[in-house]
Amino acid sequence: EAAIVAARRDKTEIGYEEIDYAIDRITVGMVKQTGTSFPQRQRLVAYHEAGHAIMGALTPDYDQVAKVTILPRSNGAGGFTL
Repeated sequence: EAAIVAARRDKTEIGYEEIDYAIDRITVGMVKQTGTSFPQRQRLVAYHEAGHAIMGALTPDYDQVAKVTILPRSNGAGGFTL
């Protein structure tokens, strides 16, 4: 997946951005372009995902939060915390 993305971007090498994009696409789905034009919804999703991140940071022996996004995904997620 990362190689495909790198080729689409006319790159000769696979970089971190392509690997990160590929991992997200495989694990949580493609980014949806719909649903991003509603500021109230984005704000609600942002608070929701921030809550996940805060709880992850405050919970002992919980995996470190590596990424938080409010971009909607094709699997139905409004955002995700990884």
